[in-house]
Order: sequence, then C-alpha cells, then structure tokens
Amino acid sequence: RKLAADERPLAARIAALDLAAAELAPWEEVVDPGGGEVEAFTACAREVVDLVDDVAARLR
Repeated sequence: RKLAADERPLAARIAALDLAAAELAPWEEVVDPGGGEVEAFTACAREVVDLVDDVAARLR
C-alpha cells in the first residue's frame, strides 16, 4: 500500500487507505503459525519485527 506523503495528519492518511476493505496480496500477508512448530512461530515473529521496523523507519 502507498501511504500518501502530504500535509494531512498521519491518522487521516492511514484512514484514506481504507485498509478494512482492502484485499491482501500474498506478499502483504504474514502466515499465522498458530499450533505449529516453534521454529515456524519464531520465523513469523522475525518477519513481523522486520515489517514493523520498516514501517517505523518510514514514519521517522
């Protein structure tokens, strides 16, 4: 998704994305490892951390 870089507050720019109605592309989804092996859970957690780090860097 492309977050607009304009003068509107962050909350307004996020709301404009209408994420609740968005259909996820395969590259946008993190596989839920619930009930799986510890290694799968750890890999998922690492993927989430990497994605959050990327978002945080863009918001700075």
